[in-house]
Amino acid sequence: MRSDKKQFFLIPLIILLALSCEQKAESITSPGIYLSVMGFNEEISHMEIEKLTGDSQLDFEDFVAGLKKETGTLLYRSVDEALQYITSNEYLLPEELSSIAIITFSDGLDQGSAFVVDAYDSGPEYLAALDAKLEEKIHGVPVSAYTIGYQGLDNSEDFTGFSTVMDQLSNSLGANYLANNISDLEDRFAQMANDLDIVSHTQNLNLTIPGNDNGKPIRFTFDGAADAASSTVYIDGVFTDVNGIRSIADLSYSGLTSSTGDASIGTQISLSRITFPFTNVSLKSGSLISLSEIKQYWYNSTSSSWIPNTEFNPNEDTETETVRSSAIIMLVMDCSSSLGADDFDILKRNVYSFINTLYRDYMTE
Repeated sequence: MRSDKKQFFLIPLIILLALSCEQKAESITSPGIYLSVMGFNEEISHMEIEKLTGDSQLDFEDFVAGLKKETGTLLYRSVDEALQYITSNEYLLPEELSSIAIITFSDGLDQGSAFVVDAYDSGPEYLAALDAKLEEKIHGVPVSAYTIGYQGLDNSEDFTGFSTVMDQLSNSLGANYLANNISDLEDRFAQMANDLDIVSHTQNLNLTIPGNDNGKPIRFTFDGAADAASSTVYIDGVFTDVNGIRSIADLSYSGLTSSTGDASIGTQISLSRITFPFTNVSLKSGSLISLSEIKQYWYNSTSSSWIPNTEFNPNEDTETETVRSSAIIMLVMDCSSSLGADDFDILKRNVYSFINTLYRDYMTE
């Protein structure tokens, strides 16, 4: 009987855990900024990844407010665990993920990471390994590594060593910001918030035109240029009609990109009109396509010129869907006692401001 009773309690527990993982996976889907914060000294305190909203912003601020200064500085281990956290929890990744950023604030001093982690014999070996890991993609997405460095009490005489560590914990996609004094932190955090490339947009377009002769060259322009020849943002192609399949083939792109590739297959919506889809269209300028600036041209081989289709009305013949990307930001904070009491409070206030800036800028994009 005792054996049966154990099985009775085990089965519901396993089912409950499975449901919990599925619900968590389904909850992280909508585009946005997903934030996680780690505070480290000898221990690592971690607020797990969560979408940054008006409510969760307050939760993150409460977490940061509760961080305490203690002895110990496991800097390398903390950055390593931030990388491992994203790598090993694929179900946490939101849809349309376009960027991953790891932002480390520290005085550049590590004490004991190689001692705690058996895989490395020394601190420099561990640091070199992290330097290489930060150049690797996670689930196909490159990592942007940023550092904000401020020399603490324990390494105030070794600027070269301090700056070298901070440089190795950043990478080519990120940046290394060094604060000369604690009052510089506000400027460094603000600079980094402005430099972070965390939000991108793509657009899905449905462009409707009348059918034409098989092999007729076509151009769509997207910059409001006075004529096709002077446009620098356009899609060129050839209208084809083969066995009842209408497409724009041999596509080429100038000033923009699209995942449509070299052909768009059309759908006939009326006796003579066909809609052609273009997916994940992104202007190289980073701005969004304005409907009023879209024009359509046919190429006239007799006059060797582009002739506008004056019946093309972008407000009626164009449908757009804007897709916003998602970003994951891991914020790794030094909470070691080598920071003075006042300095630690100033750091917290700057982190609050940084989180607020991230949310505000994303919502106003």
